[in-house]
Amino acid sequence: MQNTTPHIFSDHREKRLFSGILVAVIFLFCVPVFAHAEDTSVRPGKKQPPTTFCTSIDKVSAKISADILLQETRYANKEAERAQKLAAHIGERDRGRIDARFIWDSAHDSVFAKLKGRAKNPTEAAAIEKFKTQVDHAVYARRASVDNTFAEFNADLDRAIHERQTAIDTATTTFRDARERALSDAKGDCLTGVAPSDVRTHYVSALKSAKNSFQESIKNVLKRDNTLPPLIQKRAKALAAAEDAFKVALDAARQELKASFSGA
Repeated sequence: MQNTTPHIFSDHREKRLFSGILVAVIFLFCVPVFAHAEDTSVRPGKKQPPTTFCTSIDKVSAKISADILLQETRYANKEAERAQKLAAHIGERDRGRIDARFIWDSAHDSVFAKLKGRAKNPTEAAAIEKFKTQVDHAVYARRASVDNTFAEFNADLDRAIHERQTAIDTATTTFRDARERALSDAKGDCLTGVAPSDVRTHYVSALKSAKNSFQESIKNVLKRDNTLPPLIQKRAKALAAAEDAFKVALDAARQELKASFSGA
């Protein structure tokens, strides 16, 4: 009885889809937002009253927010695309498993019908029927083990993605809070008469510090990102154990059938 389980499981593809979640987020806030806070003087040839950082702070903040929103939108789109690809990969994998089982089931009756035709007496016919039952039990046991393995893997993968996304969301929220705090502090300094150039310097420094902290947080997420390999190894071990158990059961059934024919 030939094993019809296909090799449809791509560890490399799953790793690529899983790791894609952080491809864009590392550079999420690496846009040159600080440039908006640098040029607040009147350009040559412009007939307009001079401006300072304090008089243009709302405009500066709005430009920075717009740039960051654009990057967030791009990242969200990339993440949605990654999630769709991962879901498609899992669906393709599951369909491949179903197709392999359909092939097995389609050939099942024909194979055993031919085998029964070899029976020369009731004893051999009974032995063949017992062999069929043993094979069926082995097949169903392997299918149950494989299904449970993939269900557990999918649940573990979903949990890992959720945990990592939570870490990213936390870092993003911290960055946003720091940016808002920097803006509030800058406005407060303007109201208390701090020199606009000093306000600008402090504001830009605060934004750079927030950005650096954000990037460091994301890099730490990457450093801890060793979740998938153990999950894949665990799945491979469970699938191998299911296959070994199937082969042992099938071999035992064959030996028993062979002994029945030899002694008949």
